[in-house]
Amino acid sequence: MTSTEVKHQARQQKWVAAIQDCRSSGLPVRQWCKQREITPSTYYRWEREVR
Repeated sequence: MTSTEVKHQARQQKWVAAIQDCRSSGLPVRQWCKQREITPSTYYRWEREVR
């Protein structure tokens, strides 16, 4: 596995945890993203990717 693949896999694991946190927070996605200074488009892109 290349270093790029390892970095992507680590980033993906981070986003899996973030998406689970968002879903369990009870907040709308936009509000959750705003609190964490993440754009909703970034959130949704990663949500699609980790499916």
